[in-house]
Amino acid sequence: MKYAVLADIHGNREALEAVLEAGRARGAERYICPGDLVGYGPDPEWCLRTLRKLGAAAVRGNHDAAVTDFSRLKDLNDNARSAILWTAPRLRPGDLEYLRGLPLVGRAAGAVLFHGTLADPASWKYIFTPEDARPSLESLEGNLGFFGHSHRPGFFRLRGGEVSFSPGGKIRPAPGERVLVNPGSVGQPRDRDRRASFAVYDRERGEVEIVRVGYPVEKVQEKIRAAGLPDWLAVRLARGR
Repeated sequence: MKYAVLADIHGNREALEAVLEAGRARGAERYICPGDLVGYGPDPEWCLRTLRKLGAAAVRGNHDAAVTDFSRLKDLNDNARSAILWTAPRLRPGDLEYLRGLPLVGRAAGAVLFHGTLADPASWKYIFTPEDARPSLESLEGNLGFFGHSHRPGFFRLRGGEVSFSPGGKIRPAPGERVLVNPGSVGQPRDRDRRASFAVYDRERGEVEIVRVGYPVEKVQEKIRAAGLPDWLAVRLARGR
């Protein structure tokens, strides 16, 4: 069985459509989402409902949490807050209830799912460096976890007490090692590559591959501006940052 791992979708319909097509072309039949289905982008309802229809195994991201609890807005920057306040009234009560009910930590296909850090999932801290990843790797039950939040794809590996990082490609965890995979962001990449990023997990082979796919960025930019969302949310899509 193959799984498409889709993190940080952020209401970007065109990017989600592109990665779903690319995932199907690679044989993905099921879906995993390590959080942030909404926020930033102009099509939150479509993205959320699509993932729900696909039966994706999902956990709650910080934007998913904020759209259901405005007390969390203080933890976001101005552009993110504006996008949440724009998004919330466009979601139906059932959609909000779904997001509110998502766990902070979950399991799917033998892997652990979380958004920010496994060691402290409610803090929404980021994993950028090997040392950032160490507490979560040491907390990991099993040998594989999927996470998001930084919008930067890559693999963190714990072997023999040492943590290493690689930014992409394909990996097969070796016996005795633990691996955390950030599939990158579907809807708002931040590694200076504007292409949508996701991962394909082949459970039978024990392999995870990070995949990049282009999508019509300019179309999404037009929709962001037409919606009255902050202009920086459109600008950054073309810059991949």
